[in-house]
Amino acid sequence: MVTTMKISFRDMCLIMSYSNNIFNILKARGVFMSCYLRHMKEILKEADLHPQDREERKEVDLAIRKVIGKDQKDKCNLVWKEVKVWLQDEGKKEKLVIELSRV
Repeated sequence: MVTTMKISFRDMCLIMSYSNNIFNILKARGVFMSCYLRHMKEILKEADLHPQDREERKEVDLAIRKVIGKDQKDKCNLVWKEVKVWLQDEGKKEKLVIELSRV
């Protein structure tokens, strides 16, 4: 059984405002990372990279993009798609680790 609830436009705006504020606070504190970096823990570990904050994760993200030939403007999912190709090829994977270890 689905229960419906009437919410006023004002209340909906308040809810949206609070959720946006929470998101922005978490984002500013560096809680979020590029969508694909969380899948690359082993590669980052091999490259001895341990990004701790937003700026360091952004630096790693830009380094990865440079190595695999993607632009800063490319969407995260396109970058991750190319990274997965690199991770499947041992030579490219090794190159990625070497290049990242220089960051």
